[in-house]
Amino acid sequence: MSYRTVATAFLLGFISLASASAAPQILALIQTEGAKPLACAGGECVAEFSSFCMEPRRASPSHASVYQPAEGAALTLVATLANGETRRMAPPPDTGYLSQRGYAAVRISVPARLRAELGAARLAIEVGPRVALIPKPWPSHHRPHEPEEIASALGPNRLLGEEIVENAGERTQGIRLLSYLINALPEGRKADARARSGVWERALAQAPAGIAKSGRDIAAEGLSVCRDKLGARDVFSLRECLQHRHDHLMWLLNHKYWKSVRPHG
Repeated sequence: MSYRTVATAFLLGFISLASASAAPQILALIQTEGAKPLACAGGECVAEFSSFCMEPRRASPSHASVYQPAEGAALTLVATLANGETRRMAPPPDTGYLSQRGYAAVRISVPARLRAELGAARLAIEVGPRVALIPKPWPSHHRPHEPEEIASALGPNRLLGEEIVENAGERTQGIRLLSYLINALPEGRKADARARSGVWERALAQAPAGIAKSGRDIAAEGLSVCRDKLGARDVFSLRECLQHRHDHLMWLLNHKYWKSVRPHG
């Protein structure tokens, strides 16, 4: 079975044991170990962040399901002013959190007007330790999360996820760098040759300095494979292919986590 087949399987709800009307899984965000830059266009500033599923017995979110940070989530908006000074603050209430491709990533956005209001040259989001996102409640959710489910997901299961998924050495670091490669390419359209040729340098310039060579090698291999696939016209865009690579690695780690929390997860 190819990795594309595996990725497609989980995107279609590989682990869903709940009805489609139930609230989807609580998600965890992988710590960024630094602030991830947001790209501003079309009235919003946005970036994609790596995430994983906390609840194997609930359905995967559909694409663009709406989430909100759990209480006390360590999320920070970092504004860099023209003089180089930085300001750190909580993300504004109108920050958007949308699931991407099932549970493997979350798209976080803030209004672009915020950059002007703050007098910022750049905006970024920093994800701290043990951040979790709760699906926004909707009247159509016939099985919302019970308080004890949330407590379990945010407590012992979140600690277990940190140990298994976020501290998985080179594989986690490869995922982190792949996410920066994804964000270094335009969203919603194909990148031109110039953007594609400089994507590695842009990603490394923005990524945490502590990514080990083994993690860089995983991301570099993914980029090389995706460039070959793009040249052979096997994929629509370089970004799309890198997303598949990222999501497959996330699935492998998430599957290890699911096995550890069953049957009580």
